Amino acid sequence: MLDKNEMEDKMQTLKKCKFIPCFFCCSFLGAILSALLFTFSWAQEGKLPQRIRNTTTLDEAINRRMSVRAFQQKAVEPEKLSWLLWLAGKCRIAGKVPGNIAVRWEEKNFLYNEEAHGLLPTDREIPQLRMFDSPVQLYLLSRNGESEENNPLLWMWRGMAGQAVYLAAPALGLGTVTIRGVGFPIGYPKEEMSFQNRPQPEESNLPPVKGSLGMALEENLFQNLDKKKGVASLSPQALSQLLWSAYGFSMYQESSGRVHRTVPSARGRYPMAVLAIKSDGVYQYIPEKQGIELLSSKDVRLPLSELFERRTIRQSPCLFLFLWDSKKLESRDFALYEAGAMAFNMQLVGNALNLSLYWDFIPNEENIAKLLDLKSEGSQVPLLLLGVEGVSSNEKKSDVLKDGRYVGEETTWPGMKVEVTVVGGRIQEIRVLEDLSSPEFSEDGVADELAKQIVAQGSLDIDGISGATLSSNNLKKAIKAALEKAR
Repeated sequence: MLDKNEMEDKMQTLKKCKFIPCFFCCSFLGAILSALLFTFSWAQEGKLPQRIRNTTTLDEAINRRMSVRAFQQKAVEPEKLSWLLWLAGKCRIAGKVPGNIAVRWEEKNFLYNEEAHGLLPTDREIPQLRMFDSPVQLYLLSRNGESEENNPLLWMWRGMAGQAVYLAAPALGLGTVTIRGVGFPIGYPKEEMSFQNRPQPEESNLPPVKGSLGMALEENLFQNLDKKKGVASLSPQALSQLLWSAYGFSMYQESSGRVHRTVPSARGRYPMAVLAIKSDGVYQYIPEKQGIELLSSKDVRLPLSELFERRTIRQSPCLFLFLWDSKKLESRDFALYEAGAMAFNMQLVGNALNLSLYWDFIPNEENIAKLLDLKSEGSQVPLLLLGVEGVSSNEKKSDVLKDGRYVGEETTWPGMKVEVTVVGGRIQEIRVLEDLSSPEFSEDGVADELAKQIVAQGSLDIDGISGATLSSNNLKKAIKAALEKAR
């Protein structure tokens, strides 16, 4: 028999035991309730999940750009749509988004909020376009109530955002096509996208396009152009890469032999042309040869800067003028769309080459056409000018780096020897050729890690690695010795 005190102890223990399952039951019910609330919130507000990290390189994305018009009915994962919309939402003109991105998904219409990275339900009317029965449909709309006619900023933005969708889709295993520069059906292609290397043109007078620009598409969009200085010259390799990205042919081809351009081209009409304007003359880009053809040996940068009323034009080592052939494509709006896609590609490649590019609409077509001796019948219409930021007059010439590979060495202990590669006037790569520091540092790759930080920062003005002060300082001295040869 239990006495009174023992009975009370047992009752207290039993009460504690009952509390434990109650606690877990409440937690379990709370989790279910939270999941239901999230599902309800998703259905009502279209919140996007955290975007996935994608490591597709910029050149791979450009090379795999193609149009797809037949889709599986397989659903597009929210994480993939999240990344695609994030990429398109990064496109801005003068820091603003001049339109709205609308999405039709799971039989509902949403507007994409770039700042909050979310989808909000909308009753806004969606254009009736042929979207090929795709599981996701994306639309680049004007701001509510704004006219689309004579709205060049809207069409430029559409070209940029549309190209972002074109680059993002194959990076995610998806396909898309542009419908009148406004609609984009998105889904898994019915036929597998297969690519093989395409032979490079043999007649080119430009260096072959490199297979890798060494930068992920996602990383590229985080580059800070404000920190980049102007360059005094543009290397032939950089010129080749920029022209290719604007209007060249993909380095891949489908197994059928079909080849794609790096940007949309009005269903094969190719209504655009690109001129490269340098100090030694005006050149036209020939995509089929991946080369340039001299049109005039005049340096027209000074008169161009006066027409644009922009001093930086005369300091630019290279300008790119987009010409629109109005006989091949009647709509100026659609031509501006293509110009936007071309400019977007060039700015991405400029980022990868550590170059800063700017662009301007043409202020006076007739005067510029006359200056460049364009066709008198007026079918070649100057549409857009892009410039590589040049060295301003207050920058010292000693700060300008010539493109090439340079070896530098520091002989005091611990000895360091490096090779520095300069492209577009900026450090592109640093290779440690010799590291005579202590084994615990050399084997741990201290020098290699510091070299990567210097390339990323674009400057020797960074902190050394803790515990390896002498190695850090001597590596910087070796790099500085190499850069002195590049000045």
